[in-house]
Amino acid sequence: LELLAAATGGRPEELASRYDGSGQLKADVAEALVEVLRPLRERYGELMADPRALAAVLAQGAAKARAIAGATLERARQAVGLLGTGA
Repeated sequence: LELLAAATGGRPEELASRYDGSGQLKADVAEALVEVLRPLRERYGELMADPRALAAVLAQGAAKARAIAGATLERARQAVGLLGTGA
């Protein structure tokens, strides 16, 4: 019921009244989750179909991560009293 509620925006208490057994509940949960995950599956398919686009997305993410990590590392070095950006 929690999964169905999360996938549909309903409340578990209200959803529970619709079911008298687990069979239909399981089917409805599966269907709701498939729909929630559909955009992710489609995007995954698009990326996997175009290796160049995938490489570009990965490179962009890596550059962003390096910039954030570099700033964080510098703040940490300053906080513990290490000077410079060596080794």
